[in-house]
Amino acid sequence: VFFLMIRRPPRSTLDRSSAASDVYKRQVHGDFKIMEKKEHTLQTLRDRTKVKLLEDMISSSAKNPQPAASYYILVVDKESVKVLSSVCKMFDLITYKISTLENLELPRKRFPTGSALYLVSPTEESVNLIINDFKDPKAPQYKSVSLCFLGAIPDPLFEKIGTSATLVPHINAIKELYVNFFVKGPDVYYFDSDPDLNMFATAHPQTQLELISQKLLTVCTTLNEEPYIQYYGRSELCEKVAEMLRKNISDYSKKLGGKFVPNEPKGTVIILDRSVDIDAPIWHGYCYEPLVQNIVKMNQDGGIDLKDLSSTWGDFGKTEEDKKESKKLNFWGETDPLWKKYKYYDIGDLTKKLAEDFHAFARANSRMLENEEDKVDLDKLQEMIAAMPNYKEIIESYHCHNKVMVEIMAQCNLIPYVDIVNLEQQIVTGLTKEGKPMDDRDAALLIGELPSKYPTLREEDLLRIYLLYLANYDVPLRDLDTFTRSFSKPEYKKVIANIVWLGYGKAGSTTGKPTRRQPILPKEEFQQPVREIGGLQYFSLMTQPKIAKIAVRASKKNLPLDEYPFLGGAPEGYNKKTAPKQTVSSIKKVKGLEPIISEDKIVSDIAKEPRVIIFVIGGISHEEIAALFKMQSTGKIQAPLTVGGTCILTCKSFLSSVKSIGEGAIPPLSLIHI
Repeated sequence: VFFLMIRRPPRSTLDRSSAASDVYKRQVHGDFKIMEKKEHTLQTLRDRTKVKLLEDMISSSAKNPQPAASYYILVVDKESVKVLSSVCKMFDLITYKISTLENLELPRKRFPTGSALYLVSPTEESVNLIINDFKDPKAPQYKSVSLCFLGAIPDPLFEKIGTSATLVPHINAIKELYVNFFVKGPDVYYFDSDPDLNMFATAHPQTQLELISQKLLTVCTTLNEEPYIQYYGRSELCEKVAEMLRKNISDYSKKLGGKFVPNEPKGTVIILDRSVDIDAPIWHGYCYEPLVQNIVKMNQDGGIDLKDLSSTWGDFGKTEEDKKESKKLNFWGETDPLWKKYKYYDIGDLTKKLAEDFHAFARANSRMLENEEDKVDLDKLQEMIAAMPNYKEIIESYHCHNKVMVEIMAQCNLIPYVDIVNLEQQIVTGLTKEGKPMDDRDAALLIGELPSKYPTLREEDLLRIYLLYLANYDVPLRDLDTFTRSFSKPEYKKVIANIVWLGYGKAGSTTGKPTRRQPILPKEEFQQPVREIGGLQYFSLMTQPKIAKIAVRASKKNLPLDEYPFLGGAPEGYNKKTAPKQTVSSIKKVKGLEPIISEDKIVSDIAKEPRVIIFVIGGISHEEIAALFKMQSTGKIQAPLTVGGTCILTCKSFLSSVKSIGEGAIPPLSLIHI
C-alpha cells in the first residue's frame, strides 16, 4: 500500500517547463522570480543551473503549497551543497523562501510541523539518512518533505524509499533534477575535485565511465540540448562514453516524451580525453588564473590567504588597519567581482588594466561625492549608505589583487620565467622565437644548459620542461636515463615514465639521436612571443592549447571526421566550405546575465549558432579554459561555448595524478619504461 502511494512517476514529472527549456516565460507560484523571454542572448550554464535548481526544487512542493508567508527548510548532503554553492548565494535561497540550510549528515533540531526540501545526491548513503529522519513515527523530523535528487534515482533506491512505511506518509513529491555537476564560472563545469587518470590504466572502468556519462547527460539537459555527439576517434574511452551518452539521452527523451523540446539548432558535444594534449596542463603561461594557481596557490574554497604570501615583499602595501585586522583581506576567489573580470587576462595586460580600472573607479566615486555634496536629501543619503559596503568591498578587492600581482612578479623574478616559457613554447611548437624550424638537437642542448645557466631554477620547473620535451620528442634511451637520474625526488621517475605512456605509449629512441614526434606548428598558427605596445613589452605564448584549436574548428564545422567522428552521422553540411565569417565586432551587454568573457560583455550574435560543448576525460586545465574563452571573445569561436571535464586541472594536481597511474590497478606493460 505504501509503495503504491509513491509509485515511480514517469520521468515527465521532471517538469521540463523549467529553466532547462529553451527561451521561455514562466512564473513560479507565490511571489517568486519570473524568468522573462530573452531573444538572442546567451543563457549561461550557471544561469540555467541556478534557476533549474531553485525553481524545479520549489515547484516540487506545488502539489501541496504552503501559506504565502511560510518558508522552507533546505536539507543538503555533502555533494549537493557543493553543487548549490557553485551557483547560488544565501541571498538567492532567501529570495526563494528558503530560510534554513541544514546538513543531512549532522544531527538537526526537529520541526514536526514544518515542511522541508531535501536536495541530495542519488546515493544509498543519502537515502538511508533520509529514512533515518523518519524512523520514529511518533517523532518525525518534519511534517512534509519533497525529495529532490541531483540525478536519476537507481531502481533499488527508489524501491527502498517506497517500502519505508514511516517515511512515505510525509512525502509530498519526489523529483529528479538532473543537475549532477559543479559550476565554475558562467560556462565551465566539472564533476570531481581531483583528477583520476587511473582509468587510462584500467582494462574496463565500466562503472566509472557510466557515472561520467550520466553526469554529462545532466549538463546537456540543463542546457536543454539533445546534441550531436562527436568524439576523439583514437580513444577507446571517448568512444565508450560517447555511446553511453547517446543511450542516456535517448532514454531521457523517451521518458519525457513531448515535454522535452530541445534547442534548435542542435548543439554538439565533443568528447575528448587528456591524451589529446598533455602539453597544456604542464606548460607555464601568462594567464592570470593559472599563475595564481601555480604560484600563489588557491585553497580548496577558491580563496587565497594573503597572510601566507611570500615575505619577499614584506609589508608592501599594508596599512596600519591591515596589520590590525588582516582577516578582512584574507580570502577571495569566484565570489570576488574583480576576479571574475580579470582571471582570463594575460599578466602583462592585467598590470595596465588593473591600474586603469582603479583610477576610473576612484574618479567616478569622487565625482559622485562632489556632485552630491551640497544637495543630499534623505533618499540620496540612503542610497549612498546602501552603496558603501559594495564600495568598500571593491576597494578591498583592488587592494587584494594588487598584493597578489606583486607576489606573482616577485616569484617570477626569482626564476627566469620568460625564458622558461619561451623554451617550453619552442619545444611544443618546434619553432624558434623568430618562427623558424628548430633543429631536433637544439631542444636537448638548451635543456642541458639550464642547471648551469639558471642556478635558481626550481627542480619542479625543470621537470615540467623535461616532460614537455619527452611529450614532443623521441629521446635516446641513454639521454632518458641521464635526465631521469638527475632529479632528486624518486617520484619524478614514475611521472616521467607515465607521462610518455599517457600520450604516446612508448618512450626512448633507438636511433641514437632525438627525433621530433609531433608535427611542427604551421607558420600561419605561429604567434610572436614578444610584442611592443606604447613602448612596453608584452609576452604571449607562441601557440594555443590544442583543445582551443579543436573548439575553433568545431564552431566552424570542419573538424576532420576521420579523427573526430560522429555517432549516428555528422550534421548536414558538415565540412562544407563556406565563406569566412567576419570577426564579431558588435558587443552587447545583456542585463541580468553573467558575462562569459572577461570584459563583462556578451556577444549577442553568437547566441543564434549551435552550442559547442567541450568535455575532457581526465580534466581540463585553467590555461585551456582561459584560451577557449579568449578565442570566443575575439570572435574566433563564433558559437555559444560551454567547457568542462571530469575535473579542473592545475599542474600540481595533474602531475600527482600522472604519478598514480597504475597504482591499485594492473598497469599495462608499456607503463614500465625505466
